[in-house]
Amino acid sequence: MDISAVASLCGIIFGVTGATLGAMSYFRDKAKIVVTLKWDMKIVNNPTYDENKLWGMVTVTNVGRRPIFISAAALILPKKYDDVLVLFESLGGSKLGEGDQPATYFINQSDLEEFSKDWYKIHAEVQDSTGKNYSSKKVCKKNIPSWVKT
Repeated sequence: MDISAVASLCGIIFGVTGATLGAMSYFRDKAKIVVTLKWDMKIVNNPTYDENKLWGMVTVTNVGRRPIFISAAALILPKKYDDVLVLFESLGGSKLGEGDQPATYFINQSDLEEFSKDWYKIHAEVQDSTGKNYSSKKVCKKNIPSWVKT
């Protein structure tokens, strides 16, 4: 076997290996967003929010490796209401990089009593700058929020 055959064999091996590692890196290094919705949270030591009230909280965390820009967050109501409650604090947008502090948005629960009947169908949704939506999981029916009137 001469030197040109060895060089071409090495080129094939290194080329396939490089292409495989590049593809693996591309698919691994995506932005992954986790959205959580929690009810009945008490906020302390913050003059913006009343300590005597309970608040809903939407937390947006980037657990992926690429930065992402969150353009809006909202509460998605069941279809029969034909409404989406956009969280005003989120409208300025925020950039979330790998390992950055999560973006947190608070919800005034006193305005939600009219949705008591279908409270467990409400979920949070976040949209990034490319138009992709990320949703929170549905909440457990056992943990009934204080604003629900039965």
